[in-house]
Amino acid sequence: MGMIDNKIVLITGTGGGLGRVAALTFAREGAKVVGCDINVDANNETVELLRHSEVKDATVVQVIERNMFFLKNGPSIISIS
Repeated sequence: MGMIDNKIVLITGTGGGLGRVAALTFAREGAKVVGCDINVDANNETVELLRHSEVKDATVVQVIERNMFFLKNGPSIISIS
């Protein structure tokens, strides 16, 4: 179990740099991650990194706009409308 299992974190700037590192780190620690970036292509790269990461039970769901994603860890369901 991670330090922050089932906590929700909102991270801006997940298309690269510290935002990307934060998204990957929080996901590895068990958080549900909502990430966004104005650079859609870079943000999609982060989504692909999360999809292919070793985060157990992680599911990446694209939500709202092309530049925002939601990562849920584990079996619980959260909807964003």
